[in-house]
Amino acid sequence: MDRKKFAKDLEKRTKCFAVNILRWSMTLPNTPERRVVRAQIIKAGTSVGANYREANRAISKADFRNKIKICEGEASETQYWLEIIADVEWNSWDQLKSEYVFCDSQGRRFYEVKRSFASACKKAGLEDFRFHDLRHTFASHLVMNGVSLKAVQELLGHADIKMTMRYSHLSQAHLKEAVAVLDKLGIDTKLTQNPSKTKG
Repeated sequence: MDRKKFAKDLEKRTKCFAVNILRWSMTLPNTPERRVVRAQIIKAGTSVGANYREANRAISKADFRNKIKICEGEASETQYWLEIIADVEWNSWDQLKSEYVFCDSQGRRFYEVKRSFASACKKAGLEDFRFHDLRHTFASHLVMNGVSLKAVQELLGHADIKMTMRYSHLSQAHLKEAVAVLDKLGIDTKLTQNPSKTKG
């Protein structure tokens, strides 16, 4: 394999790694400790591929070396957080290395989750909640945390971004936070709430 093919192959692999980091991060329970670790590992894990891609487009050998050092630093930080996760036993190493999101402690794929999912919904007091609804939750949380619609489209595997828009609407709470920004600026939001009633 020549250098160009190797570089392209590694770009794909590091991008796939970023996608897997995002998918895995969504499986962590939403506790204060896990939120901190999730933010750290997402930042580091997704930066590996981004910085490697930038390195391949360096304008000089010195620029390439500098960008690769950044890439290596992000990879090292990602490794650190993975070690922490394994040490506190949030996941085993086999689970972290597995290509599957839903797997046993040895990283082997689950082929059937209906009974476990139904049991989890019952314990959580959830009614009329389907397994497919998790995709909707996954996309919504990504968008509300600043992930681009293009990235969400790729994660969900949508051929048309219109499908992503349908799955990735923002929650009412998040919309209220956005409108609250206008309040801080002293803008009368009542005018925007009923535009059809305004004159002129």
